[in-house]
Amino acid sequence: GRIYPHRYVKNLVENFPSPIKNYSQVPEAVTTYRTVLSQADDLSVTIVSIGDLTNLEVLLKSKADDISPLSGVELVSKTIK
Repeated sequence: GRIYPHRYVKNLVENFPSPIKNYSQVPEAVTTYRTVLSQADDLSVTIVSIGDLTNLEVLLKSKADDISPLSGVELVSKTIK
């Protein structure tokens, strides 16, 4: 996430072509997770994570919001296989 910048991300940005050059150009990871999961069918999603699990931690700790009335734990329980 934006709170924990890592050398891995810096290396990707510096060494691979991409229109994305900094965090301000993309939504927060938790926003993306919550949006995707809120639109997914029940038990239809598999998440594969590489490296730190910080973004998944933030998802699990997230509360209901304008994206979904479900908490992060509820979204995960409903949609993750």
